[in-house]
Amino acid sequence: MQRYNNEPEKTEEVKYTDENGITWIRTDSYGFVDSDGFVYMCGRERDFFITYPAGSPPKKVYVDYIEKIINSCEEVFESVAVKKPDDEADYVPRVYVTLKKDIPEEKYEEVLEKIKLKCQASLDAGAMPQKIEIVKTLKTKPSMKVDKQYYIELAQSEYEHEKKVKGL
Repeated sequence: MQRYNNEPEKTEEVKYTDENGITWIRTDSYGFVDSDGFVYMCGRERDFFITYPAGSPPKKVYVDYIEKIINSCEEVFESVAVKKPDDEADYVPRVYVTLKKDIPEEKYEEVLEKIKLKCQASLDAGAMPQKIEIVKTLKTKPSMKVDKQYYIELAQSEYEHEKKVKGL
């Protein structure tokens, strides 16, 4: 990567020149190189939020870890976890999931229950998704990456709608 597309200020923020004069871009992305030399990007260091679960100290919630847990369910094709505003905890996890093509709709409730059980076994109370929704497809950017900003805004809209319905 040489720069952020059409974002020169952001590019300047992450540029770093080492002691040999080589310029690097620090994107906060992390990943691994497999035994064949292929590079796999797994997430971003800064892709987290702070939640304040009732009766507990504040917790850092890494959304990519939630996605990793959910994506390990054999029926799941892909998921996206985002922060959703919450009046008590400040933010809570909200998850959208796509299933593999061969999973019929009549199995969705069963799969949701399986996902919830896996989350309960693997995540702290503060990282437990408030809501998990199965969707047909996830919205992507032209790069074919999931458009996280879209889902963050969708969770924000959902929160605002809930407040309006409750009359708050």
